[in-house]
Amino acid sequence: MDDQMWARGALSAALVAALSGCGGSGAPLNPQQVRQALPDAGALPAGWSADGSDSRLAAGDDAVNGCRYDTEAGCQGVLVVAKQELERPGGDSATVGLQAFGTPDGAGSRYRALVDWLGGKDELTEIDLPAVGDESHAYQDSDETRVVLRVGTVVAVITDESKDTEVAQRLAAMQAERIEQVQGGSPADATYR
Repeated sequence: MDDQMWARGALSAALVAALSGCGGSGAPLNPQQVRQALPDAGALPAGWSADGSDSRLAAGDDAVNGCRYDTEAGCQGVLVVAKQELERPGGDSATVGLQAFGTPDGAGSRYRALVDWLGGKDELTEIDLPAVGDESHAYQDSDETRVVLRVGTVVAVITDESKDTEVAQRLAAMQAERIEQVQGGSPADATYR
């Protein structure tokens, strides 16, 4: 009987651990992991480019300064920030920005600060896109579409110069999956689809 109770307890603990991972707790990412989560040329459709010279990464005080670029709110606990420029045929471009925090709560505070900041801009309209990551919001103005999302300890901001919401949605879904993969200890191999 003791063996059965132990087995049930072990199974229950394993289920709790597995399910808590589904909530997007995510471990803090180091600079190398954040860079890995950014999209590379292999993740993008033919004709797109993600030139490494167009990416930036900062940690420590530089990460805090990078976090504060849009709004200072919610930057406490940021560990790493990164940005990758993506170029498409026809001249449109997109930007992926990642902000990695030490805890999901820290990332959640930053996510809410960005949503409040973007939602308060008169020129932006909130648009309805399928949810990605643990939480997400999307906005559009006359020039671009922006998606803000959180996956565990990471906040991502996708900015697409086109008004094609499908492009922004696909970029956001790819980015959320790449973050999840890295947080789970796997290589980031999610692609734009």
